[in-house]
Amino acid sequence: MAPNEAEKKDVEMKEAEKTEEKAEAKAEEKAAAEEKAPEEVKPKAPEPPKELEEDAPAIKGAKAKDVALNFEDSTLNVMPNPSGKLLQTLSEGGMQYLLAGVRSNTGIKSGRYMFEVKIVENLTPEEKTSERTPQPRQLVRVGFSLAGSSLLLADGVDNVCFDSEGWFIHDKNRKKAGRK
Repeated sequence: MAPNEAEKKDVEMKEAEKTEEKAEAKAEEKAAAEEKAPEEVKPKAPEPPKELEEDAPAIKGAKAKDVALNFEDSTLNVMPNPSGKLLQTLSEGGMQYLLAGVRSNTGIKSGRYMFEVKIVENLTPEEKTSERTPQPRQLVRVGFSLAGSSLLLADGVDNVCFDSEGWFIHDKNRKKAGRK
């Protein structure tokens, strides 16, 4: 072989080696991409839903003390027990048909509050007439009102309440909010 031919073959062999190396590199990249592809295709675990209502920040400063019912700001047919934590209404002589109301001695401005109301006794006063009696016979409403507004909840725009029949009431509009 002549030296030019040997050089040409060396150059061709080097070019072939480079081409083979490039092809191998491309094949490796393709194989790596195929290995990654199934991981990307796999569905990711769903993220837990974000809490829509976040907790209110902790109260800074003094907390309300001596929160109780204010019987000076109540209807006349409300009777408290000696502890002041249990209420009863008058139920004789037609008084069972009147609504009763009482306010707390403490107001709120903002934030979240929780209180509990429990019906401990259902009274069924004697009826002397055979006429149809109003339904429901037992009704409790719990809510918030402005100072100086009506003591009877669901009686205007200055209060909001829930009742024992499962209704949310504001401005004399009722929306079903729960079950009886």
